[in-house]
Amino acid sequence: METQTLHIPALEFPTPSAISPLAEEVQVHTFKWAHEFRLESPEKLKRFNKGKFGWYAAREYPAANYEELCLVGDLITWLFTIDDKCDRFSSGTLEGAWLRNMLNGFIAIMEHRESAVETPLNDALINIRSRFQRLSPPFLYSLFCKEMVSYFEECLWETEMQEGEYSPSIREYLQWRPKTGFYIMFPLVSIFGKIDLPEEVYEHWLVKKIELLLNLTANLANDLHSLERERELKTKGLNLVLIYEQELGISLEEAIQQISDEYHRNLLTLEEHRASLPFWSPDINAQLDVYIDGLYIAIKAYFDWALIDTERYKSKV
Repeated sequence: METQTLHIPALEFPTPSAISPLAEEVQVHTFKWAHEFRLESPEKLKRFNKGKFGWYAAREYPAANYEELCLVGDLITWLFTIDDKCDRFSSGTLEGAWLRNMLNGFIAIMEHRESAVETPLNDALINIRSRFQRLSPPFLYSLFCKEMVSYFEECLWETEMQEGEYSPSIREYLQWRPKTGFYIMFPLVSIFGKIDLPEEVYEHWLVKKIELLLNLTANLANDLHSLERERELKTKGLNLVLIYEQELGISLEEAIQQISDEYHRNLLTLEEHRASLPFWSPDINAQLDVYIDGLYIAIKAYFDWALIDTERYKSKV
């Protein structure tokens, strides 16, 4: 049966593109780091250059220094290694059990405990954790660790979802999808930008709402960008277009349009939220503006990396 050709709407994100001139140097470092920590077999390492994770890091934090960008490039490389291992694993009981033990081991490492599973990925994660701890103020480091743990918890949930061979509901998507990676990058905006905001500002409900909406908006874009590839896979992933189609009983074209409409509504709501932020002091609000601008740049980086730098979400047909 011939696969239906879909029209995926072009999505613009309202922030100028930026990239560090160190992108290629960071890419070279990240490839060497992945080899040093044995993230993949030598024959599979080439995919890390194709992934251009060093470029992704350079787009997320264009003003960061070389050491900081190398750390982000290594983190992204590590995260995508885990994502690929968890994304489409066989539903066999042994493999699922191994993945769960491995992920629980990563949680232990981020909580400064020992993993019960031996894997080279542990050493790479400890290396990343230690470098972030040296660079970060205690509060921002704790936020980074917290978001890493949330990501692993989401991976555990997706493992159970695939083993059970069921499609998540819209409610489950909204609960779990924000934990899939973008949040990890948010504390880094303040760490690398030397932003010194009071904890109460980071925890303010409207700041949290902006972070959540940015996260969900980026994921809506990702779901549209990856839709063609998702449809080719036997095991469907966490894609809201496909969930809408199934749960709402609508056509795929209608689901695409609804996701696109929601994406644009989110952008308008984000503008309204930014305009409604309370006033703390001239210095605090100026730093908060820098922080939120940094979040926008980190999200824009995804668009440019996914659609310009790589062909990650192009159909394999």
